[in-house]
Amino acid sequence: MEIPFIDSKQNVWTSLSWANEIAKWDRTTEEISRYKLPTDNAFAYGMVMDKNDNVWVADWWRCKVTKFDPATTQFIEYPALTSVHHAARVRRS
Repeated sequence: MEIPFIDSKQNVWTSLSWANEIAKWDRTTEEISRYKLPTDNAFAYGMVMDKNDNVWVADWWRCKVTKFDPATTQFIEYPALTSVHHAARVRRS
């Protein structure tokens, strides 16, 4: 599990690497929401949050960086800029 971080609404976010998910603990409702990454076995290894509360995830095993928009619950994937898959391990966002 990744070190958790807090968004602008004081919700707590973390990655669940082996489950291929990211998770949010909502401070207001005290409920946990889990979001499955769109690519199987992506292994969400590193996460950061931008100033708009978008979550950026390093997909270690699938060589992508994935953006998650909590407002729409939509993912956008960005592949690594190399065609050599085994050499493109992305470990941190």
